Amino acid sequence: MTAKFLQFYVPSEHNIVVILLSSSTLLSAVISQSMVIRNNSLAYKIWRRPDVQPLMKVYLFNYTNWEQVKDRNEEKLKVEEVGPYVYS
Repeated sequence: MTAKFLQFYVPSEHNIVVILLSSSTLLSAVISQSMVIRNNSLAYKIWRRPDVQPLMKVYLFNYTNWEQVKDRNEEKLKVEEVGPYVYS
C-alpha cells in the first residue's frame, strides 16, 4: 500500500497544520474504523448523547372541498394547514 502524505502549514496566530491522506485504502480504513458504533467508542458516545437535540416538525393538511372537486363543481382544492406538531 502506498500512502502519499501532503502537508500544508498555514502560518497564523493559531498555527493550524492540515494533513491530507491521498491513499483511498488507508482513508477508507480510517473512516470505517471511526464510523462503527461499539460500546465505549467515540462514535457510540456521540450517538448516545448528541450535542444537538434532534427536532422533527410534522405539518398536516386538510382538504376542505374534496367532495366538490371530486364532483367537478370546483377545480382547485382548498387546503387548510394543521400543525405543526413538534417532536423532540
